[in-house]
Amino acid sequence: MQYSSLKNTFSSSSHSDIAKAYLVACKWFEQFGFNLAVTRLRRYSAVVDELAAHYECGTLKSATFEHSLSQQANAYGEISEILRIHQGLASLYESELRDRLRKVLSGKEGRPSPSDFDPARDTAFELLVASRLLAAGYTIDFSNDADLVLNVSDTTLFVECKRLKSLNKLQKRIGKGLKQLNIRYANSTDPDTSRGLLALSISDMINPTHDLLVSPTAQSMGDFASNINQRFIEEHEHIWHGLADKRTIGVLVEFSTVGIIKEPHMLTTCTELGVNNCCYLDSPEWTLLSKLSHDMAKVGI
Repeated sequence: MQYSSLKNTFSSSSHSDIAKAYLVACKWFEQFGFNLAVTRLRRYSAVVDELAAHYECGTLKSATFEHSLSQQANAYGEISEILRIHQGLASLYESELRDRLRKVLSGKEGRPSPSDFDPARDTAFELLVASRLLAAGYTIDFSNDADLVLNVSDTTLFVECKRLKSLNKLQKRIGKGLKQLNIRYANSTDPDTSRGLLALSISDMINPTHDLLVSPTAQSMGDFASNINQRFIEEHEHIWHGLADKRTIGVLVEFSTVGIIKEPHMLTTCTELGVNNCCYLDSPEWTLLSKLSHDMAKVGI
């Protein structure tokens, strides 16, 4: 089976640019009728605004911050996800999307522990995948029972998204996602031609305490993230290869982390996506997966 990296995506903007982009994203949320003043998104604004102010004054290295490094890292990770969601979905105002955004806003401040029930971040991961797919040129249907539905080369593709938070429950979570895809096929208008993709986030399982990744360069951080993804697939691909229906074409794996690049010593986020096929090489399903991977790789989300 093959592993394809969809390239690393970094947040390379200045604190000031991130603060401005985050303000725009928050206004987009408010256009759906949400009051952000009572959500964690507003509290994250204070963190990024403080960083932006010191960045503009040139006092980042000498400042005494109101917010701790841990609070800054948590806010940056969450803000990065909000910006990525907004970047791909900003043109949409569907009622089904509003329902999912409401779930995203319901989450508590700070990343929960892996054992916590966390539907807000589960839904955020669905929207992150949707954002990349929409930016890659696909139309997303949010009204189906599946997490996402799209059309790829005249083929209906169902996508089920799962955040993996525990090695002990890894096989159960993967199995649940694959079973859900089987249900989508059975309930579709054309079960024989429908296909599916399982999307997995491994960030919380790999880094449950959300430690900062410190790297000398962006390249070394990207290489580290890519190795994490590839090693995860090599160690666990036997699970989905053994359980997947022949209509499931592959698995998308995302690893995302907040880190510090030593020079210029600024917070950043790094996201690595990889794809592993469940289909035979040179089959129609392989062609479908290759097109999807190629289109997604062109998108910087």
